[in-house]
Amino acid sequence: MLMNGLGLAGTLEGLDKFLAHARTLLAPDGQILATSSDISYLYEDEDGALVFNLNGPYYGEVEYTFQYKGQSGQPFSWLFIDASLLEGAARQAGYEVDFLGEDEGGQYLVRLTLVGGFEAGIE
Repeated sequence: MLMNGLGLAGTLEGLDKFLAHARTLLAPDGQILATSSDISYLYEDEDGALVFNLNGPYYGEVEYTFQYKGQSGQPFSWLFIDASLLEGAARQAGYEVDFLGEDEGGQYLVRLTLVGGFEAGIE
């Protein structure tokens, strides 16, 4: 799931559903390799302070609409999840989390594997 592939989950709720379903598909020694980005930098003011509504939706849940030659597609949700939130969600869903790299822009590569003792498809 490279090139911000975790974005396919769309929302934090969608990520939880994806992680639960992926567990049913992975072999016991399987893994998910994925990338995402922390886009909090988009919410920095001129002094570098983060400015977003803490009572609103998660800042990494964005909505896109494709347009081409005057035609627009249906809007769709895309998730950019910061590493800390992903780690918590993945551990909650029964995964070991191994961050393999991160750049200065907040983009990271992560490997998710099933926690020992968890069997695919069993909650």
